Amino acid sequence: MERWPRAVVPRGETLYHGTWFRGTDAELDEFVYPDAPAWFSETRGVAEKFSASHKWGRGRVVMLEYRVTRRIPGVLVFDYEGWVRFNRLAKRDSGWDADDDDMDIVDLAESLCDNGLRGWRVLDNYQPGDDLMLCGGYESYLERTATWLMAGPRWERYGPPCGGVR
Repeated sequence: MERWPRAVVPRGETLYHGTWFRGTDAELDEFVYPDAPAWFSETRGVAEKFSASHKWGRGRVVMLEYRVTRRIPGVLVFDYEGWVRFNRLAKRDSGWDADDDDMDIVDLAESLCDNGLRGWRVLDNYQPGDDLMLCGGYESYLERTATWLMAGPRWERYGPPCGGVR
């Protein structure tokens, strides 16, 4: 496979992950990390967008906020055109149809993570906002700092500050 530029996700960066959650308040308190692989952004608006896309699901619309506690090296980094090229080549190298735009991106991410990839970052993919996929091991480099719930048309902080919940 072609060599791709790599970057470091710096210590101290704030990341957001938008999703929905089915469960009790007690279970939500224990929901610290999403299943891997998962997508994050340094821009809250991107997580809000993806959280809102989960409104159709059963459960609460949730946004998790994290602080990077240890730098994350080796993340592939692309602009949009580089991502499109990488996506096609990665599909082909994984034995999938490179032209299949309907292929589940989660399947591609899982395949690449299983082969040692740490993650990828598509710069300003959502204008503004990067698209950052991380392969897992979150507890070693992410600390949840807040949980937000959609309450009608606005976001409300849920529970006390997390302050070191890992």
